[in-house]
Amino acid sequence: NELWSLNPSTGAWSQITYGVPSPTPLAGVGAVFDVVGRRMIVFGGTTTGGGYVNDCWAYNIDSNHWTQVGVGGPQPAARGGNAAISDDAHGRMVIWSGASDIGYFTDTWALNYSTDTWQQLATTGTPAGRGSIAPAYDAAHNRMIVWGGQSSLGGLSNETDYLDLSTLAWTTETFAAGTVPSPRASIWASYDP
Repeated sequence: NELWSLNPSTGAWSQITYGVPSPTPLAGVGAVFDVVGRRMIVFGGTTTGGGYVNDCWAYNIDSNHWTQVGVGGPQPAARGGNAAISDDAHGRMVIWSGASDIGYFTDTWALNYSTDTWQQLATTGTPAGRGSIAPAYDAAHNRMIVWGGQSSLGGLSNETDYLDLSTLAWTTETFAAGTVPSPRASIWASYDP
C-alpha cells in the first residue's frame, strides 16, 4: 500500500510515508485530484483477495494524512474499474459505471467536495455499463468523456460517450469506420484543451 510522488522538474520519484488510518491496498480505483482542497480522492476498487469495496478516501497533500470520506448517507455500491473525474466547475468528483461480481453498473454519482457526501445523479440517455474505462474531464465543454472498457454487452468496447455535467444528459459519439482506436480496456486518458 504505497504512495509515490514524481517531481516533474527533476524527474525523481519519492515514496511518501504516512500514518494511519489509510486505505487497504486496492486495484481498479477511480482517482481524482481536488485542486481547491489539495487532496487526491480514491473511490472503490478491488482488494488483493478479489473483493469489491465502496470505500472513498482523501489524501491531503499538505497534512500528509488520509481521511475516509462519503460515509454518511447514501453512497455508490462496491465496484472496481469505474470512471472518475474531478468536475472542478461544480466542486465534485463524478463517478460512472464500473463492475463487481453482480455485474456492470450504469449509475452516476457525485461526491460533493464541500460536504464530502454522495448524491446519485439522475442522468438521461445512459449508455450500457462498462468497466476499466478511460475517463477525462472536458472543462471547456463542461462534460465527462468516457471511452472504451469491458462492455456489459460482451467483449471490449471502443464507444465514446459524453455526460453533460449541467443537464446530466449522456450522448454517444458516432465515428466513421477506421477513425477510432480498436476496442480495449484497463486504459487511461487525459484531456488536452
